[in-house]
Amino acid sequence: MKPAGASGLTIFGASAGTGKTHRVTEEIKRALSSTGPDAVPVDGLLAVTYTRQAQVELESRIRRKLFEAGLAERAQQLPLAYVGTVHAVCLRWLQEHALDAGHSPTLRVLADERGALAQALEEAVPRRDRDELDDLAERLEPHLDHREGQTHWEWPVAQIITLARHGRIRADELDGMARRSLGGSARCCRCP
Repeated sequence: MKPAGASGLTIFGASAGTGKTHRVTEEIKRALSSTGPDAVPVDGLLAVTYTRQAQVELESRIRRKLFEAGLAERAQQLPLAYVGTVHAVCLRWLQEHALDAGHSPTLRVLADERGALAQALEEAVPRRDRDELDDLAERLEPHLDHREGQTHWEWPVAQIITLARHGRIRADELDGMARRSLGGSARCCRCP
């Protein structure tokens, strides 16, 4: 396992059981015990794990190593560090910087994405347009819910949003992509 580093950044890539946690703990202890230009403040530490269990294990080992190295003050400051899962670290960062971005710091992870999307679409899409989309969905039946006997045009919208996020597609690119897709479909169907 060889770390890749750049300007204070160290990235470890290794499979399970290869000693990542041990190595990361040692690197963090070294960084937090350094003085001078290589010194890392506790609140400047970012360590991302895949699971909450790994987060707890990593925090515990870091704290223990810092105490063993006589760095009790640094160990007590560990809650200031960004250590956790990707979701936990990002949520904390968003909460801490929400006011700077003009948002409420009261953020939460959505449990029901579809419900939130439906509410957002209802607020953003004018009633006339929603009615047209409902009519079109009934004719095309893109997603027929047999339990409800209804079609849902919101589901393909949710899929497009997910694909755009994963593909890092900007909102201003979607219109052009839709036009190219519609043009390609029309050529395939030989539609005017």
